[in-house]
Amino acid sequence: GVYEEKINSLESIFHPEEKPLTYNKQVIRHILAKNILFNKKMLPEILTLDPGGLIEEGLPPDSQKFIFVLEGQIALETKKDKYTLDPDQSLYITDASIEHSLRNIGSTAAKLLTITHPVVL
Repeated sequence: GVYEEKINSLESIFHPEEKPLTYNKQVIRHILAKNILFNKKMLPEILTLDPGGLIEEGLPPDSQKFIFVLEGQIALETKKDKYTLDPDQSLYITDASIEHSLRNIGSTAAKLLTITHPVVL
């Protein structure tokens, strides 16, 4: 699913038949665009983190990331800052190359909508 013979200006974005990717046993990621590696400028995903689930990232220079909490409670930490996000709260990271982590600090699974620019898998 990484090659497109025909580039469409519009595409449906959820494909339930596609298997999700996993970071580890506590984090599942659903990419919300098909054939993502070509002609895409952003990466929309739904991340599901089990309680205690952790993602540690440091993206390439000039990367940006938007995070919107759908369910649960998330802590985002950098070396300097810590943010707690509840449902319906969001955070826009203008320099996602700064090492940061996302951790589910709640007692139930957390779901996040994230959008990363540029596409980084």
